[in-house]
Amino acid sequence: MTDEDIARQIAEDPDAPPDLSNAPPELVRVIHPPGGVNVRGIRAKLDLTQEEFAVRFGFSVNHLHDWEQNQTQPDASTQILLLVIEREPELVAAVVAQKSVGWPAWPTR
Repeated sequence: MTDEDIARQIAEDPDAPPDLSNAPPELVRVIHPPGGVNVRGIRAKLDLTQEEFAVRFGFSVNHLHDWEQNQTQPDASTQILLLVIEREPELVAAVVAQKSVGWPAWPTR
């Protein structure tokens, strides 16, 4: 059986899931586990390496690795931040970039 035969059989099978390997990242839906966050899925949706994701959003690469390998889970507030990153990555990246430059000092009373 050739690769063409296999591709034709897959295309003709109504039960076969669609091939999304070339789908734009913004069209990919991330499935989160109950009570958790699919960190790898969010990162993949944004088409970023672990290092790029860590730098852009202010995480350590070690934490990302541990979360993606299910060695540890992000705490509740970090899970919320990750869900915001999934929905509004440019907004969060802009805030992180501004923070790294330095926020103006808060007024004191």
